[in-house]
Amino acid sequence: MFTVSFPILVDILHQIGWIKTVKTLIPFFLLAVSSALLVWVSMVAFVRRKLVLWSDGDPKVEKTLLGRPLLYPARLTHARFFPEKYHYWINYFLVGVPVGLGGRVGTVMSIGSDQSQHTPVTSPFHSFVERIFRIPLWFRIDTSWYLHRGDGHLTLAAKLEQFLKERGENPTNYPYAYLISIPQFLWWTKSPISYWYLYSPLKELSGIIMEINNSYGEKKNAFCRLTKEDSSFYGKAKTCEVFSTVSGSGPHSDQLVRFTSSAPTAKYYKGTWEKDIFASPFEKVEGGFSLRFMDPLDPAPEKGGPLHSNMTLMSTSGKPKISSRLFSVAAPIDPLLVSSRELASFLLSWSFVVPVSIGRIVVEALRIRFRGNMPYLNKPDVKKGNIPRDASETERVLEPFFRLYLSHLVKTCRFPLTVVYTPAKSLQLHPMTMDSPAKTFTSAPPSTLEIQPLSPQFYTNILKYVDAKTGVFTELENFPPDL
Repeated sequence: MFTVSFPILVDILHQIGWIKTVKTLIPFFLLAVSSALLVWVSMVAFVRRKLVLWSDGDPKVEKTLLGRPLLYPARLTHARFFPEKYHYWINYFLVGVPVGLGGRVGTVMSIGSDQSQHTPVTSPFHSFVERIFRIPLWFRIDTSWYLHRGDGHLTLAAKLEQFLKERGENPTNYPYAYLISIPQFLWWTKSPISYWYLYSPLKELSGIIMEINNSYGEKKNAFCRLTKEDSSFYGKAKTCEVFSTVSGSGPHSDQLVRFTSSAPTAKYYKGTWEKDIFASPFEKVEGGFSLRFMDPLDPAPEKGGPLHSNMTLMSTSGKPKISSRLFSVAAPIDPLLVSSRELASFLLSWSFVVPVSIGRIVVEALRIRFRGNMPYLNKPDVKKGNIPRDASETERVLEPFFRLYLSHLVKTCRFPLTVVYTPAKSLQLHPMTMDSPAKTFTSAPPSTLEIQPLSPQFYTNILKYVDAKTGVFTELENFPPDL
């Protein structure tokens, strides 16, 4: 039936005219999309907005978290001081969530793994009805995007604890944390930068993790301790205040959740970290960043807050080169407390800001490129400690063969040797330890060789050589000297 009707339909459209048909259909298409969007945002804003928790807590114990789920309207300014001067600003939108909270705020946002993994098993009919009438989520914070890629089954708190331990930090020094990031909305999942604000047991801002994602799919998780700015000390620490107390609905029982403020002792906190990620095609991987923050969980933020971060790129000579400033343009929205009408208006006004803003950044980069005043640099190899781009299907297929080849070399090794092989980070595979069969006749442990490709491209690169041995040693010679 379809094979007969389709040629007839094509013939009719050809007689009417394709251009005329498209012009006729476009208004109907836009009307349908706009209507669907209005219905969706109305359901998100006006239908029950309660806190749903992925896991049960002790119903007799009140859960206390630093910060609360918030929607931040903000602005980003970017200025270069040399070798070429320019300045521009864009509107920016971010979401803030307490680390330790897993669940969803109605259908406004979800934090953590998909609810289907935590919902108790029900009858097939009940599950079918739920899927039919479930309102799609507006925003998502997926744990698999943050810090190391993958492990979406872990909570934000678990991934943070693992990251701190790998850095040699004691997680008990940072019992509270607050994440501010761009959420997933529709097809958009790109977040150029995310902030993990880390707090001491006294609820004072004392550290930060900045997740930098460049346009090549590489990631830098920059951790630094923060110190108070000398000129911004308060006379004494501010009192920790309760923002709100909400009843969260778990799979089997309810639990009270208390959202509190921090207890800052200064208006500004500062830190530094060395630049080792290729973030812009107009900037070499050199210099360092000077950071200045306001505490976003300050119970009584002063002018410029609550969201305020200033990131300055310093040249190797210590001269300010580029300054990026992110700050609030209005008070953040609490989706649990705000009125339905105000929430609907906010979502329609700010949800589409980020894709448009990223487009503006691309336009500004093209302007710099075509003015020709700054050289356009080729991307260097990813630095050790950073996360490379995602592996291609070919690279994923080749990795097990390289692993088998390496295992064969170790098994045929004639002297005692331990090889620790860690696949490229973007493959999300665990390290392997291989021991040669040769026995040692001394008390000294065997020599240890650690092998970790910095990029998944390594697995395709070695195929270009006459044999794998030549490929491996040639790739080693191509490593940057600072690695």
